Amino acid sequence: MLRKFLFMLLLLPALAFASDGVTASGISDGLNNKGRVTLYFNFDTGSVYVDSSCFHILDKLAEVMKRRPDMKISVQAHTDTLGTPEGRVKLSTARAEVIKSALMMRGIDDGRIAVKGLGSAHPIADNATKTGRFKNSRVDIVALK
Repeated sequence: MLRKFLFMLLLLPALAFASDGVTASGISDGLNNKGRVTLYFNFDTGSVYVDSSCFHILDKLAEVMKRRPDMKISVQAHTDTLGTPEGRVKLSTARAEVIKSALMMRGIDDGRIAVKGLGSAHPIADNATKTGRFKNSRVDIVALK
């Protein structure tokens, strides 16, 4: 199953939206100063696949982790409110696992990455709009050490 995720992660077509402006220093600053950083991977509704236009975010996160070999993180994925509560937790957990797998592909040891799917329990925007649903479908990277 992990191979299927990794295979699909590599073959995704780019969509219109790209998370521009994400830098290694921005990620590092968020983790150092706030203990967390929120990232957007442009997930399609109900999908676990990271859009290829967002691969640079994974590259930058891996870069930060390589510079800090002592740092451990928790990948905490969130969803919008579409679907069932159980389905949203399952989806967010799968998304967190995909992010973990992508970091492992970039040379980060799996023991440094915990995952947690939070479903739609912690919205930061109104799920009644497309923009709000996008903002809620996010991944928080939390520094553990």
